Amino acid sequence: MLTALMTLGTAAMADTNIVAGGDLSLVPAYEKAGHVWLDADNKPINTTYTDGMITYVKEVAGWNAVRVRLFVDPTKDSDLGTCQDIEYVKALGARIKAAGLQFLLDIHYSDTWADPTSQKIPSSWGFTTSTSNDVVAAKVYEYTNDVLQTLKSANATPDFVQIGNETSYGLLLRSNSDKVYPAQAYSNCEAAWKRLAQLIGQGSKAVREQCPAAKIIIHIERTATASQCTNYFSYLRQAGLSDDAYDIIGLSYYPFWHGKLSQLEATVSDLGSKFPQKEVQLVEIGWNCNEYYPSDATYAASTFPTWPTSPAGQAQMLKDIVAMLKQHSNATGIYYWCPEECGNGETTGGTNQVMGGWLNRGFWELKWLAQQHKLTSPDALMTIKTMLPEGSDINGVISSVDAEAPIYDILGRKVSKPVSGQIYIRNGRKVIF
Repeated sequence: MLTALMTLGTAAMADTNIVAGGDLSLVPAYEKAGHVWLDADNKPINTTYTDGMITYVKEVAGWNAVRVRLFVDPTKDSDLGTCQDIEYVKALGARIKAAGLQFLLDIHYSDTWADPTSQKIPSSWGFTTSTSNDVVAAKVYEYTNDVLQTLKSANATPDFVQIGNETSYGLLLRSNSDKVYPAQAYSNCEAAWKRLAQLIGQGSKAVREQCPAAKIIIHIERTATASQCTNYFSYLRQAGLSDDAYDIIGLSYYPFWHGKLSQLEATVSDLGSKFPQKEVQLVEIGWNCNEYYPSDATYAASTFPTWPTSPAGQAQMLKDIVAMLKQHSNATGIYYWCPEECGNGETTGGTNQVMGGWLNRGFWELKWLAQQHKLTSPDALMTIKTMLPEGSDINGVISSVDAEAPIYDILGRKVSKPVSGQIYIRNGRKVIF
């Protein structure tokens, strides 16, 4: 084997703010239930790699970031996928950081899924419709502060923090009067905008104090309509939220809910024009590996044929998104949502279930039994890292220690004899022999 290796490109990962990865919030739950993922060589990821899936996505898939959600008390929710309490996240965050990956903490500020239609106040907080905004805001600060102190003490300091999840209509809603509406004029719900700005501001204050190096993300999902996205951030500014309170605009993009790639691009472009000082990241992306769509899909398979609902379609969607984002200097990251999905339980009777139902968006074979799951979407998995600038996952010439590490092709298959002049991956770095 040749010992001299030539790196590709000049920019090192440490010198760029571009991130590429996925939300792996269910990995520990799958591990506990006995599920085993296979790599492209049909070897068990759980035991072949130092820390299983966490090591695999860095060393083989070439990711540099992982996102994890956090709930206040998920035992209050019957959804099996809602299991990420602070102890769960503390342990997973420490694994992510130990692997040398960047860690995005997604704080839901709820016992259950926080999204546009559900921003429920945690039951233990005891708030009512008459609880003052000042009291709610003080709790946001206190809770955020406590979470970050806990993570820091566990060597799980986040590099990015989301103040809420898909907060398009608000955060910690006491009643409908707390909702904001980015499709309407600011004056129609001025008090609600001021409340939201106050809550986000207090969460931001805690992050700046506890993790000054972390970047703050505000996450919405009005991605299909550029004007609603720009209204949202314009209205927050009008309501008193300082531009210094956040760094990144986080978007969700699921084509069956958010439309065509052209709609996404219009939103990214408009945000770049109106908020040039802010980065834009797609903190949730997903597409189906089969024809089973979510029941509330806005765009069904028959009316949204841009990408086939298949592993090939997943890969092509990611390739098209990356190519588009690279045309916009404000676009700095992507996270695929739940790529680790490989089924939802040990038995059809419900033993050791991990999810209440299949999303059909993961990269591994979907099965009931907690056996070994084949990698069905290797091209999609390996496409995620292409968001990184050419050569950004290379940090100089491979050392003698690195030279002992396994070599993989661009689809993640282990290679015993690399061909001279071809591109390979070693320890998450692109190399050419």
